[in-house]
Amino acid sequence: MGRWVLVVVLSGCGSVLGLDEVYQCPPNDDDCDKLLDNVDPCPADPNDVSDGDGDGVGDACDPNVETPGDTIARFDGFGVRDLGWTVFSGDAQWSWRDSLLAQDDVATGAIELPIDVIYQPTVEVFMNPDFEGDGSIIGVYVLATTGSGANIPLECRIVHYETHDDLIMILRTRDDAPLITMPAPSLPGKRTDGLRIYGGQLPDGTVRCRARYGDADSLYVDLKGWVTPRAMMDRVGLRTVSSRAEFRSVVVYAVP
Repeated sequence: MGRWVLVVVLSGCGSVLGLDEVYQCPPNDDDCDKLLDNVDPCPADPNDVSDGDGDGVGDACDPNVETPGDTIARFDGFGVRDLGWTVFSGDAQWSWRDSLLAQDDVATGAIELPIDVIYQPTVEVFMNPDFEGDGSIIGVYVLATTGSGANIPLECRIVHYETHDDLIMILRTRDDAPLITMPAPSLPGKRTDGLRIYGGQLPDGTVRCRARYGDADSLYVDLKGWVTPRAMMDRVGLRTVSSRAEFRSVVVYAVP
């Protein structure tokens, strides 16, 4: 009986057999959507195909979805260490690894990054949080180093409890004024899906904090009717209190 010999040519077999090559995400494609960060309308969010107001910032991450003019002033996906990040306070230990800024020990501390001076920016932070007991905190804030804004004017933080997590806005109106605290309970989504915190001031003066886990609808805390002129900010900061976190990205938006 004769023998049949089957020869398979492997060159280009992915296309012949209908198999897709596995995309290896480079450090400058933070959300692994095959759009490099410098041209990605939402560099930290792969769900960014829509841009309803046409300002180049995708709806998935736009701080003002219905108002054009927002721009991405700075993005850090932690693919490489940025020496601009400086430990500001506390005993937390910070390290860069695998496109993460990690704070691995259950500790309290803050780390800050200088940014180009702009009117009150909106900041988005994406992280894997690891809270440690009731009352532990992870937050993001903006601040100025000179003038009347020397103190932190706005911080958006998550306060963790066994039963739920609270979104807290902490606002200082001026150096000698008390803090205004506005809480809102129960973030939407699952904690295992990664946490996003946003904070900033909208064109109409509204000060806003929002947060969500994963792709769930955001929870908002708004202070409307804000009449004080928007401040010039030149630093952003990350804070942990009795907790740890892996920070995956920071986006700074300038709003009109």
